[in-house]
Amino acid sequence: MGVIVRAKCNHCSYISDSFLFGGGFKGFNSDCGFPALDKNNNRVTIENIIDREKVMKERPGLLFYDDDSLCQSDLQHEEASIEWGSYRLFNDGYFCPNCHNFSVGFIAEGLFD
Repeated sequence: MGVIVRAKCNHCSYISDSFLFGGGFKGFNSDCGFPALDKNNNRVTIENIIDREKVMKERPGLLFYDDDSLCQSDLQHEEASIEWGSYRLFNDGYFCPNCHNFSVGFIAEGLFD
């Protein structure tokens, strides 16, 4: 079971579309939606992190939000607000594509299967 998530900046008005974090019952072994920064369009998108190398080769303008350059260095010592397996998201400290501060958090809106 995965989590319906939205990125929200705690500094400016940026709010992403809702996306599916993790994997659902049907494809949890091969699919894990994880937020990524689309640098070409300045927005948060969702991509399959299990296929990280393939995704980044096909779309070189993407960076997954577990990249050190997109989160504050001390963030990993905090308690995760959302987890799916070993993948974790926090409610603050990520790069905002709108205001360029490290003030984006990921907020759970529900579950999916």
